[in-house]
Amino acid sequence: NPYGLVIDGQGIIWISGRGGNQLVRVDPSTEPAQISSFVSPLGGFSPYGITLDYKGRVWMGNCCGKHVGYRFDPQTSQWAQAACNARPRGIAGAADGRVYIANDQDNRVAVVDSDTLQNLGTINLGAGRFPVGMAVDFDGFVWAINQSSSSATKIDPDTMAIIGEYPVGSSPYTYSDMTGYSLLNYTSP
Repeated sequence: NPYGLVIDGQGIIWISGRGGNQLVRVDPSTEPAQISSFVSPLGGFSPYGITLDYKGRVWMGNCCGKHVGYRFDPQTSQWAQAACNARPRGIAGAADGRVYIANDQDNRVAVVDSDTLQNLGTINLGAGRFPVGMAVDFDGFVWAINQSSSSATKIDPDTMAIIGEYPVGSSPYTYSDMTGYSLLNYTSP
């Protein structure tokens, strides 16, 4: 049950597999494609949104399980987790080393240092937002996609302040690389 995917700098496809609660690795350069899967030994694994950080590590929002973002390092096959808030879903990695995680149930965005796993704080989007998606744009701004308020919130990553909130149509639902930032910065052409 693939739910989201990202392609890394070596052309490997990483899939958040919600049905089997696993991370799936697909190497399309082999014939047939080599497929392997990983399950977090840290427990409560329920992958949702998926992204890469600036070092090529795979991150997943962990919806409906433990309130953490999971990090998998393909080089070492090591798992780690970063605490965040209520029901992490969409997730975006930025070139500054931060990972942004949408927490739908408390209307916040968790900001995590991708190296230390430290939660650097949360950004309160306001009641009734229900953010499901995260993205970084080409100017470095962070966007939260708010399903319940049918809006997108623009965030300044330097100050963690909200710049604005904009209507986007009824009940938007995205949680992956909606801006193409990951594709341009992390994926092999």
